Amino acid sequence: MGPMHLRVVGLVIAAIATSGCAVPLGPGVRVGKENLALGMDAAPGSTQFEVQARLRVRNTGNRALPSLTLALPPAARIRRVSALGGNARVAGEEARITFSFAPLWAPRAVQRLDVTYELQLPAAPIAVAPESWLLRVQRPPGLLASGNPTADRLHIEVSGPAGWMVILGDHCERLPATLRPRAIGVGLRDPEPVLVAGAFSVQLIRGRYLGVRLLTQKPCAPEAARRVSAEIEQSYDLFRRLLGRLPYRLRALTVVEATPVGMGTPEGAARGSVIVMPAATLEKVLARGMVDQQADRLVARLWIGGALRARPDQRPLLEEGALEFLLLRAREVRSGSSLLEQAEGAARREYRELERAPEASRRSRAEALRGMLFFLELDRQLGPQPVEQALGMLARLQDGRPVGVGELRAALEQLTGRDLGELFERWSTLRTLPRD
Repeated sequence: MGPMHLRVVGLVIAAIATSGCAVPLGPGVRVGKENLALGMDAAPGSTQFEVQARLRVRNTGNRALPSLTLALPPAARIRRVSALGGNARVAGEEARITFSFAPLWAPRAVQRLDVTYELQLPAAPIAVAPESWLLRVQRPPGLLASGNPTADRLHIEVSGPAGWMVILGDHCERLPATLRPRAIGVGLRDPEPVLVAGAFSVQLIRGRYLGVRLLTQKPCAPEAARRVSAEIEQSYDLFRRLLGRLPYRLRALTVVEATPVGMGTPEGAARGSVIVMPAATLEKVLARGMVDQQADRLVARLWIGGALRARPDQRPLLEEGALEFLLLRAREVRSGSSLLEQAEGAARREYRELERAPEASRRSRAEALRGMLFFLELDRQLGPQPVEQALGMLARLQDGRPVGVGELRAALEQLTGRDLGELFERWSTLRTLPRD
């Protein structure tokens, strides 16, 4: 079945799924609401977490279900498990919990599940990706199965050391000295609940398009903070014009000096409304006069690596390649001159020097360069608008779900009406650089 037929089948399924049809297409579950009590404690060299999760899960499918499986974050230690009307057991060593139901879980019926687990993460300040602290609900097996891994609504009560800042989505709270927890709500239209916790110096600068919140480990001078905020807002406006809106509302962007946990990249990781950088990075960037370049790299990851994520085996070609290509486009927009041809020659020379290097870091850089050259080839053959439109469209449609070269090809063929099979075949299967 060719790409065009796959697109037609996908559109038919999507049309049926969104047509308001009352009959479910397959087995399904939906987490309507999850109440979380999140307790944090600072320990020598680590941060201890206790998470008490209460979920309300509905069987939204077309059949009764014998069980439901929850996947906990890596290294979670399960403390308590209970369910109303079901029996729970822990399966294997992969922090998975299976609730078995007797009698079977009927369609439209609701299960209320309680799970308490503990986590030990690096010392604060930290920024923790959702998959590293939240549990996930797995879809039931079966053709056309459906389900949401996390709840439509999160109600979170947070407690921890007095004076710590806690950020979830667009919400920023300083923990009080009393034992009373802070309550935070996160909904479907909010950014992902990246958890930022620790002691910070905080500055909020309100701009024309969005606010920029700086959380630094040492106080940042007001003038420097305003400069960083202005560059970030300019970068945000630039990439919004190139790629279109993000798939969620963004009222404030948080830039935090912290240890990233589960972010997928060692530095400059961005998920939702949070950008993470190592300690003292802002000082170095300001001292070297590279604020605009750093702002572009960090903000671009809101789209590439944040909303648009590649499958792990295709990340160098798609994710890192798209990022490097878009940074070149941003430099062109800023400078008002053409840079792509010159950049392609330099990238080919650097790639040839790095491709046989034994060091993993150098090979990783070589793969990112190869990905950038792939997007430069697409740009040369199709023009910049279809490439940027396709990346922006995938970011909005996928909204964090992993994509591969097939989805990118389908998006570009839909926009241009061209068959790009031969071009994608050359770049996605051959290990050498085409035209070398």
